[in-house]
Order: sequence, then structure tokens, then C-alpha cells
Amino acid sequence: MAENEESKLKVYFRKFKKLWGDKRYKSIFILLLYFLFFIILFAFLNLNKNVIDTNYKKTINFESYDIYDFSVNISINGYIYDIQGKRYKNKYDFIYGEQQFNLSFEDILKSDFDSNIINLFRYTPDLINNMLENSILVSEKKIIADNTIVKEYSLDIEKYLQILDYSLLSYNLNDKIVITVNELDKEITKVELNLSNFYKNLEENYQEYKITINYSNLNN
Repeated sequence: MAENEESKLKVYFRKFKKLWGDKRYKSIFILLLYFLFFIILFAFLNLNKNVIDTNYKKTINFESYDIYDFSVNISINGYIYDIQGKRYKNKYDFIYGEQQFNLSFEDILKSDFDSNIINLFRYTPDLINNMLENSILVSEKKIIADNTIVKEYSLDIEKYLQILDYSLLSYNLNDKIVITVNELDKEITKVELNLSNFYKNLEENYQEYKITINYSNLNN
């Protein structure tokens, strides 16, 4: 049986060798090989795309969060800024420096607050949602105590700059922005942005730059 199969292979090989010697058939074989190569390539790219897409899907309508209570802290080299308040669509009612403010997003951008505080309000759910959509899921775990799901994402510094529409003169292409998200009952309740790899390019003394945002009373 094995000898018959071997003899068949020899016959097929001789036929193929003969056809390969014919320029017309040789061209057809080459076209077929190119065709197969591109099919495999597109299949691989599509598979890769599907893997990336499934990292962050619209199961949580995070970008629509525009009414919520929030508490935020920014940690810059261990120095902490704390802000608490509520967002009503384009208005923010919050406490900063023991003073209460009720300002629109545009008013905050024009204010004379510390630049770090102003920048904080730029990280709205729709911006963070955009960052997540362009990120890769690194890890996922469930906290048994309260059923919270903690997901960690990695965002290329280059993509992050594109999202912000920001230019840096020089930066390490291998640097990543790390985003940690807490989900509970299909709602995002906490986001931590480790922006250290971005801010170290702006200020030499920015060795740590993290923004942590807690959300509650969503859309109430």
C-alpha cells in the first residue's frame, strides 16, 4: 500500500515538473501561489483585527456617560490632587481647594486653575472610550468579593498622541499608556490612567503621573 502511494507521488511529481517546465503553466502556478499567499495574509489580518476588536466592545456604553458623580485624584510624583463633584452633561459642580465651583467645560478650559486640574477635565468618558477602543487587553480578573471585573489595557504612545492630536518632538515608540478599568454589572465604575510614559517627555521631573476617576450615580 505504501509503495503504491509512493509511486503515485512520483507520478504526480513528474507531471508537476513537466508542467512547471511549460512557461504558460508555470505562470499559472505562480499566480495561484500569489493568490493563496494573499488569502492567507488577509485571513491572518482579519483574525488579528477580530482579536483586537474583542478586547473592548460596546457592551458598555461608556462614551454616553454625561451625568454622574465623580471623585478624582491625580498622583504626580506622590503629590495628590483631590476633586469631588458631579457632572451634568456640559456642566461640572465640584469642590477644589475647599471651594465649590459650578462651571461649564469651556469655562474650566479658560480658567486659571492649575494646568493639571484643567487637563483632568479633558479625560471625559468619550475620550477614554476612544483610548480603550485603540488599546490591547493585557489582563482580566474578577474580584470574587464584589464581582468587580478588573481589566488592564495597553495603548501605544503613538496612538495616544493621535487621539489627543498632540505632537512630541521625541519619544520612545515602545512606550505604552496603561489603562485599568473596573466594571461592575456592565458599568464602568473606575478608570485609572497611568500617563507617566507621556508626561516624562514633557517634564523631566514627571516620573509618575496617574489619574484615577471613580464614577457613581450614573445618568441619574
